[in-house]
Amino acid sequence: MSMDTEILIQAGLSEVQAKIYLYLVMHGQSTPTEIASKINENRTTVYAAAEKLEKLGIISQRNLEGNLPALVNFYNEHQHEPGATTFYGKEGVKMIWDKVVATKAPYYFVRSRYDEIADKEALEEFKRARAEAGIESEDITPSEFTKNTDIEMKDRFLLTRTLLPPHEYDSPIEIDIFGDNVAFINYEKDGMSTLIIREATNQGELAPKDK
Repeated sequence: MSMDTEILIQAGLSEVQAKIYLYLVMHGQSTPTEIASKINENRTTVYAAAEKLEKLGIISQRNLEGNLPALVNFYNEHQHEPGATTFYGKEGVKMIWDKVVATKAPYYFVRSRYDEIADKEALEEFKRARAEAGIESEDITPSEFTKNTDIEMKDRFLLTRTLLPPHEYDSPIEIDIFGDNVAFINYEKDGMSTLIIREATNQGELAPKDK
């Protein structure tokens, strides 16, 4: 058995159920006959195990697509090891933003014009939360994608803005720097975000290192 299979068995699945689950995660929707031939089990056993998994709400194509990224995000959010961690979807982007606010360190970012596909309500809440936490922010942004004056941005969001000529920066990736952390948010890939953590605190929260 693989280590992944052993982990799922420890979580309460049978060996066959664990093998079916892992196969579907790696290969997507498949028929019981296909699965049986790939995991070296007979079809009757696979049908019974798959039916149990489906009743538990663990497998179905829709379930995997909708919930697996959320499970990965949940796991990654609660790991506080230095290194690189990947989050997925709009919820993953919100997790990055929450970490910016929790860190309470100055926030620097290079804005992508593709952030227009982000959750607008969540983005506004993120800006308000930064300001309420007293976080001073600085950004570099394409000039055609800003509608607020410098005074408005400074007063409302504690934000100092540097404007670039139109299309000077045309990447779908936003770059965020806060404390000892760097995040890359790829808005073109449904908000796939990579967070690089240099140091983690004992409390499991990201915070600027004492100087």
